[in-house]
Amino acid sequence: MNSIHKLILVSSPDCSRKRGEEEMMLRPMMMLACCKIYISESRNASALRTIERAASGAVIVNRFTDDAYNRVGYTLVAPLLPAPPPLRYAVFGVVRAALEAIDFRAHAGTHPRLGAVDHICFHPLAQGSLHHVAALAGAVAADIGDKLQVPTFLYGAAHREGRTLASIRRQLGYFKPNSSGDQWRGAPEEGNLPVTPDAGPERSPRSKGVVVVGATDWVDNYNVPVYTSDVDAARRIARAVSERGGGLQSVQAMGLAHSDGVVEVACNLLDPAKAGADQVQDMVERLAGADGLSAGKGYFTDFSQDKIVELYLQSANVESTAPTRRARLSYSAAGGPVDRVHGSPPTTTFLTVADLPYGGGDTTEAFGSESPPRHVQQPILTGEPPATATATATVAGGGREEPGGSGLIGFDFDLDQPFAGDALSLSCERVRDNGRPC
Repeated sequence: MNSIHKLILVSSPDCSRKRGEEEMMLRPMMMLACCKIYISESRNASALRTIERAASGAVIVNRFTDDAYNRVGYTLVAPLLPAPPPLRYAVFGVVRAALEAIDFRAHAGTHPRLGAVDHICFHPLAQGSLHHVAALAGAVAADIGDKLQVPTFLYGAAHREGRTLASIRRQLGYFKPNSSGDQWRGAPEEGNLPVTPDAGPERSPRSKGVVVVGATDWVDNYNVPVYTSDVDAARRIARAVSERGGGLQSVQAMGLAHSDGVVEVACNLLDPAKAGADQVQDMVERLAGADGLSAGKGYFTDFSQDKIVELYLQSANVESTAPTRRARLSYSAAGGPVDRVHGSPPTTTFLTVADLPYGGGDTTEAFGSESPPRHVQQPILTGEPPATATATATVAGGGREEPGGSGLIGFDFDLDQPFAGDALSLSCERVRDNGRPC
């Protein structure tokens, strides 16, 4: 039987386990945070490429896509230090790119969802703490609500009362299909939400929906296929498996349609030490057998905590020895954006710089006569090499002419592709407003 879900290792260099273990021994006190972002899209490859490019400052260690659910889950990892944590801006960049690339009104799939960006959860890794990631989740939720104007709800350690993910989802009608064939399709009519969001407006934009952001200790996601088209059977099994239905402690479960002749019991294992995948597998097989059905071998949608840390350290080590990805563009200007930038050689990077109102990026920095240097957001690249791709960014403010000075202002930014050699030639075609040529 063909599987339509895919587990893809995005950022894993060809390193041995021994090397990863050595890296962990060298940096035993590193404080890391992990963020899982679930996006309501898996079929638009161009949109997903754009979203992934926006994760600057973090390593994407896993991408899990499921075409039947029309859903993708990304696992991002970055250090918690220095402050502010780079993961804050990486997650914000991913969310912003997803909201721009996806129209929630056009989405359909067999997995419930609340918005184009459905769910964001932060977990501590290595020496990180729940307190740290709770603060990070709160900051990201505020960014999304205030700057992107999307209703945002907190849960877990990020919520002042420790509200659970299941409870806020239930209040927002998450678990009820709104279309035939056990599908979730389109967006609800715009109107006041039944619960006041923790950030953002009280009305949900139909093209974006709402976002739920939380912070918890580690959660395993484990799904078990059952070979039947009877979704009600999957729901009965899921309820019996879940703690809420009298089943396994700390287990949440849903029964969902998946593919032709297959349904799934999708489980969140909130405390894998109390009830792990083996117990879930055994119970689903037993309950399915009692209904005259057979269950397949379940699967995790992500790697283990230890493996995620190992993959991050491997990737960080490779990036530290890779060809440079940083380039600088400078020009004399009193303000105004640069229109287009060319990279040389032409097979390495393709950038266009234009207006972008959001500031505060951690990897793209304006510099110049003014002190301290102004910050601008990381450009988001779209398009495929060797064609010209586009990116957006704006210098926040103008240079100041000084006696004997150049009044320079410009960008440091990360390139979409690394380049070989000692230098990369950049030139701008046009500088608008009061700017002068590069």
